[in-house]
Amino acid sequence: MTYHWLISIQISLLFINCLCNGSEWSYSNVLTGPETWNQHYRNMCSGYYQSPIDLKSDTSILDSRLKTVVIYRNTSVAETTTITNNGHSADVTFSQNTWFISFDGLRDFKYEIAKMHFHWGNTDDRGSEHTIDGVRLPLEGHIVSFRKEMYPSLNEAIGRPGGLAVLGIMHNIVESMKSDQTVFKAYNNFSGVLNSQFAPPNVLNVDNMNLSLILSFLNPSRYFRYFGSLTTPPCTENVLWTVFMDPVPITREQINLFRSLPYGPNEKQTTMGDNFRPIQPLNPSDTLAPRSLYRATASSLSLLTLPGLLCIMLTSQLTVIFF
Repeated sequence: MTYHWLISIQISLLFINCLCNGSEWSYSNVLTGPETWNQHYRNMCSGYYQSPIDLKSDTSILDSRLKTVVIYRNTSVAETTTITNNGHSADVTFSQNTWFISFDGLRDFKYEIAKMHFHWGNTDDRGSEHTIDGVRLPLEGHIVSFRKEMYPSLNEAIGRPGGLAVLGIMHNIVESMKSDQTVFKAYNNFSGVLNSQFAPPNVLNVDNMNLSLILSFLNPSRYFRYFGSLTTPPCTENVLWTVFMDPVPITREQINLFRSLPYGPNEKQTTMGDNFRPIQPLNPSDTLAPRSLYRATASSLSLLTLPGLLCIMLTSQLTVIFF
């Protein structure tokens, strides 16, 4: 049975310059760090449905209607892939109309993948944006897609109702693994450009990536689902989050490549790391329409075994239906 996510959202359209203007916010500068984002972004970063959140296994709701996530490619389009140091992360951009995500079992080109980026810590005990039962992992990857049938591009979808869907992939360090045994083999020569010389605003072409291979390193039927926001300014609350339960292993050498990247000039810290937003409440005490966190499997939940979805029903001017 096709599952319909009904989200009724009252949205006031605000001025959004572009996705995350690097000159206006930071992670390590006290003047522009996460604690100040609400001041600089007109209260958008202090809404009721912010991300990331702690994914709690004991309060997540099993929903058997959630289907296996699939990443697939439009083979009729020539592919180009670039990687940028945007001053905050390693940001991968994919050519238009190339990669897509299916949440409902249909390959209908509904959600187009536009970008992929990462968040990591200076040390192994932190780095991921989401936590699972209060525990952080050293690295979290985000695959960012937009609702193609509603908006022509990522920039058009940012801040618009039902515009975005993001996959969150947790990573843990496995000392015994070799580099060619990890998910990095799907990224081809991606790791070859991660070094201390790759400073912003450098942009490089890289070998095309096999994004569909990423899901072979985890169980794409085991995840959390909830409705939230971008985790960086402008923090717009129009993101359908899917955070997989299973951590994907990487090597210590690979995490150190991320940690070698230089930050942008707006940061107090020179080497990139701890580029994650603090945890936001699932439901602030004064919220009028609480969120729910859902999971897509009935299997026993342990550390990093939680899925989720969330359904928000607000008195609204606008109704968005996700299939």
